[in-house]
Amino acid sequence: MNNDDKLKEILSKLDSDELEELLNIVKEKKQVDDPTRLKRGRYSMTELDDLIKYYPLHGPQWCASYLNRNLISIQKKSSELSLAFTPMSKNQEEPDIFRPNKIYASPIDTTTPRQNLFLNFKPTKKEKTDFTKDSLIDNLLSKDLTPTSRNRNPNMIQIECSKCHKSMTINKKIVGSIERFKCNRCMVRNR
Repeated sequence: MNNDDKLKEILSKLDSDELEELLNIVKEKKQVDDPTRLKRGRYSMTELDDLIKYYPLHGPQWCASYLNRNLISIQKKSSELSLAFTPMSKNQEEPDIFRPNKIYASPIDTTTPRQNLFLNFKPTKKEKTDFTKDSLIDNLLSKDLTPTSRNRNPNMIQIECSKCHKSMTINKKIVGSIERFKCNRCMVRNR
């Protein structure tokens, strides 16, 4: 006699009230979440965020206990996310994730003006001679230098539209042939 037959025999001896009570007990047991039981299935977004945040710092063992997941599951998910655990050396201080009030940087003082370090710059003798030579060369070159003239409209031509016969000034490079030129308005209206 197998287990199914034994179960059927026991259930046949029970009356309907006892059977209903037994079903309620089984349903309640299923609904109770056992904290020692490991989670299974898909990772929630908060679990993924925690894994990304804590895996590089604390490693797979710590994350498995923190997220209440299987160690192999944590290792697989971390490899999917390309996360790497770098153990800390003994002389490094382990970052404490549960100290949000710790100040990691000193605030910047904005009330007093900052010191201009360029004013304290003192060039060497070689730099001084290079500076003077450069300034002399610049002066000599700038004497003969005439600024180039600005020609703002080098290729502008006066042209007439072949359809509406409106005259306009336009860049020569835009115009393909003068006989077949159409203005924007005629192009849009497809005349």
